[in-house]
Amino acid sequence: MIFMRAQHLEAAKAEIEAEQMYRQHSRHGMSEIFTDICTHHDESQLKQESDSDLMPVRVQREIEFAVNFLEKDIHDKQDTLIGLKEQLKEVKAINYEVYQKKQKSEEDGKERDVKERPDGKSSQIAAAMKPQEPTSCKIDRTFFTC
Repeated sequence: MIFMRAQHLEAAKAEIEAEQMYRQHSRHGMSEIFTDICTHHDESQLKQESDSDLMPVRVQREIEFAVNFLEKDIHDKQDTLIGLKEQLKEVKAINYEVYQKKQKSEEDGKERDVKERPDGKSSQIAAAMKPQEPTSCKIDRTFFTC
């Protein structure tokens, strides 16, 4: 009986030792899992911090790019505006020249008509035509009005 009891105690002792080994392995496995989780958590926190640190830098770069793009667009539009102003000056000068030529040809035509009249009333016609000429027309290089 003592022998059986000793065997029973040894079996219980072996079972307890096996259970302790199992628990020790489980604890070790749990410690590894816990360490991995902590490491992963720390890495994700560092990543979030670095992303939040980089966000203002990214926003600043985007703002600088947008400002540069807008400045280039403004310069292009200013160049276009200068070109259009020059074209307008040229058109006004041409318009003024055409107006002067028209006035000159009208005056020449009136003088020709007066000189070519055979009835001798050229002085009367010339006197009558003078008031018809536009005296109130205002002419300058940029624009003319009557």
